[in-house]
Amino acid sequence: MNNNTLTKAQRRNINSMGYLSIETNNIMAIFSKDELISMFKIAEGSDRVLDKYDLSNTALITISDPISNNMDEERKPVEDEYCNNFSSFLKIGFWDRTSISDDGLHDIISIEEVKNIANFIKDNKEKNFIINCNAGISRSAGVGLLVEYICGDFEDLYHFKTSFDDVISKHFRYAPNLIVLDQYIKSLED
Repeated sequence: MNNNTLTKAQRRNINSMGYLSIETNNIMAIFSKDELISMFKIAEGSDRVLDKYDLSNTALITISDPISNNMDEERKPVEDEYCNNFSSFLKIGFWDRTSISDDGLHDIISIEEVKNIANFIKDNKEKNFIINCNAGISRSAGVGLLVEYICGDFEDLYHFKTSFDDVISKHFRYAPNLIVLDQYIKSLED
C-alpha cells in the first residue's frame, strides 16, 4: 500500500472531473491522452487543476503507438511539458495488439518492453500511478493490471487472479490488453 501524498478527497476530486476512471491503492487513474492533458487545461484561462495537488509522489506511465516519422499528431506521445509535472514518468510505445499480427508490422508488446515497464513500476512502487494511452481503454488498463500485480502482495499469478478484486477488468470502460501481463509472466520464466 502506498503512502499517498494526495488525500482520498483529492484523489476522488480528480476522478470526479467528468472522467470515468478507477482508483485503487496503487493507481490514481487510468486515462486517455486527451483526458490526461485536459487535467492540466480544464478551460482556457483557468488555473491548472493538478497545480492544486502535490504530484511529488505520483508516477506517470504514458503509452503511445511506436514512434514513426509519419505519425498523426493525436497518436504521438504525451509532451514532456505535461510529463515533467510528475515525480517520474515513463514513455513507452507499443501497438495495442492481443495476438501476433499477420503483416508483421504491428506485433504484440515485446518481453523487453514489458521488462522496462516492470522495472519502472518496481522503482516507483511506493508512489501513486496515473496511466494513460491514446484511448485509455486497453493498453493503459493492461499496464494497470501489471501495476496491481507488482505492487500487490501476491505470491504468484494464481493468487493474483483468485484473491484480487480486479476492479480494472470489472470496470465497464476498460478492456485490458492481457498480453502485457502474460508477457511479464513469460519474462519471469527466462
